Amino acid sequence: MLTVMEYAGSKKTSTYYLCQCSCGNKITTTRRWLINGRAKSCGCSKNNFISRSNTRHGESQPGKKTVEYMTWNGIKNRCYNEKDHNYDKYGGRGISVCSRWIESYDNFLSDMGRRPPGKYSLDRIDNNKGYSPDNCRWATNKEQSRNTRTNRIIEFKGQEMTLTEWSETLGLKVFTLAMKLKSKTIPEIIKIQSLCRAV
Repeated sequence: MLTVMEYAGSKKTSTYYLCQCSCGNKITTTRRWLINGRAKSCGCSKNNFISRSNTRHGESQPGKKTVEYMTWNGIKNRCYNEKDHNYDKYGGRGISVCSRWIESYDNFLSDMGRRPPGKYSLDRIDNNKGYSPDNCRWATNKEQSRNTRTNRIIEFKGQEMTLTEWSETLGLKVFTLAMKLKSKTIPEIIKIQSLCRAV
């Protein structure tokens, strides 16, 4: 819905263009967003989609918002609302929401289903990819904590696990294993643990 009108300058690593939306509004957006499809309109199409979806599903009424609806709304805010306190960790580093979910809450609910009972939340399987049916799951807090960018992945004999997972496998506390890693390699630790268990 956007037509590029003119170059609007550059800032750091971004190039900006003034665009005319088919609804008549004008916006300035980055070249990157135009190329990868994140900028499709001035915002009017997204608002129309959301408005129609809200009217149809009825899960966004004040005081009656479902967990699934709040999750859907939350991922969009993190990825597209620059005022959101988590924007830098998501939209700011290129994480986006697939067009199917942007356009319709019903699509999101159809793909993900209701959140399972208990402490589950939406998790991206690959943290470097966006929100889409093939990269999202309902995960427990434990699964989420093991699937963060800050986790240290340790490989041994073709098996990759986080420090926490290795600690459970070896029967060592995470802190103890972390200290041992400063002076020993994983194979040496496993050898030591095997000998201890044998005794």
